[in-house]
Amino acid sequence: MTVIKTRDLKSALLKKGFKLTEGSHHFYQLYDDQDRPTNIFTKISHSHSEISDPLINAVKKDMHLGKNQLIKYSECILTKEEYYSILKSKNLID
Repeated sequence: MTVIKTRDLKSALLKKGFKLTEGSHHFYQLYDDQDRPTNIFTKISHSHSEISDPLINAVKKDMHLGKNQLIKYSECILTKEEYYSILKSKNLID
């Protein structure tokens, strides 16, 4: 079973163009290079210190990444530029 530390993923999201909105969960929405909101968003629970396979699957789907790509994203191996390139290749952002 794969786990990702929640603090690592949250940190990576904020460093790579996502902005946080508080609520019953932490909601993260991606903003493009011109600081415009996109339709890419995900949510993470307040209470979990680690994210396991079921939530990893939900987050990777939200972010339009494969599992290994999400792990690399959370470890800051996959850069913001590489992530944007992936989204652009899927015509999800301009």
